[in-house]
Amino acid sequence: MQTTMMMRAVLCASLAANIGLAIYAAQTAKSPKPAHADAPVVAANTSGVAPATTQPQTITWREAKDAYSRAKAAGLDEPLARRVLAASLQAMPDWTEPYWKSPVTRETERQQAEFDFQSALRRDLVELVGPGAVDELAFRSLFFPLAAKLPFLSSEQQIGIQEIKLQEQRRLLQESGGHGGFQHASAIFQDTLQQIRKILSEEQFFEYELRVSPAAQVLAGNGFDFTEEEFRKVFRASGGQSAIRFQGLGFTLTGQPNGSDKTLAAIETALGPQRFAEYRRAQDPTFKLLAAIGADRGIEPGAIDKAYDIIVATAARRNQIHAGGPLMTGAQRESLKNIESEQQAELSKLLGPQALEVFNQSLNPQLPVMGGGALVRPRGIVAGASPR
Repeated sequence: MQTTMMMRAVLCASLAANIGLAIYAAQTAKSPKPAHADAPVVAANTSGVAPATTQPQTITWREAKDAYSRAKAAGLDEPLARRVLAASLQAMPDWTEPYWKSPVTRETERQQAEFDFQSALRRDLVELVGPGAVDELAFRSLFFPLAAKLPFLSSEQQIGIQEIKLQEQRRLLQESGGHGGFQHASAIFQDTLQQIRKILSEEQFFEYELRVSPAAQVLAGNGFDFTEEEFRKVFRASGGQSAIRFQGLGFTLTGQPNGSDKTLAAIETALGPQRFAEYRRAQDPTFKLLAAIGADRGIEPGAIDKAYDIIVATAARRNQIHAGGPLMTGAQRESLKNIESEQQAELSKLLGPQALEVFNQSLNPQLPVMGGGALVRPRGIVAGASPR
């Protein structure tokens, strides 16, 4: 109750000051005559020192309402009167940072204080102006705090999500430390997701996931230049969050798919053959490695594309031989050697011997470096890591 009264006092005081100026402006516009002799005169500040700021005198809520009514009676139309009122909403909560607490705790408490303050402002604003305040453009940032990212949600839904996310942060601070670590935090995240899902329709939840889910962020930052339509199609084709998070949509170092055949087929249908081929390359660490070497050595992009196609084709030929089982005949082993030799010869023509050596050494750090080439490990390539 004390906090609400304080918020009202701040709002009312600022409102009275702004409306007083507006009334004065409206009255003098109708009667252009010198200011009243009793009007205060402000002397010029020649000291070079900034004047001290004082808190405005607080007024009652009834006085604030009366001042608002007088502003309209003085000639201000409703939109202008509401803009005057909106100016009072620039105040911030009276909150001092607890420097002795962790950065995460400080940020959580700051966000909570701001949310509580804005909640009080929303209540008081509706009481003063009426329910129409929610749809007033001047108050939009207060009633639609997530409009930039989630413009399709109502005011109630946006504020509800804010509150749910704050609850999540508090639970993470209070519960995660000694209760199962990552697994407990994961359970909190899932609980938050379920709470948000309850206040959204199925289509709204899909739109929400499309914009803020970790899976969507990974998909957007995976190196492929999506159009908006392609991004939406691929996210939907993948099954959304769970499919991307647990199955993966990339490719291994051998050019083979890392996701399920069904998922990849759906993505190929969504993108079309040509764009899917580009998507596949963008996800494949092998292509990223080739591109990094090419950029470092000045190799033409066309040669990099051809080298990648050779590697993928060679991997397919190897897989056909291995499909017969772990025990290979002498002829099969000889075929594998020939395939490898052919690949190395073709890659050497396209990349050059030194670049090829760097490529081979980067894929297999156990190989001896013959020409002193530096290893190239683009993002996602880790020495000695399993291809999967």
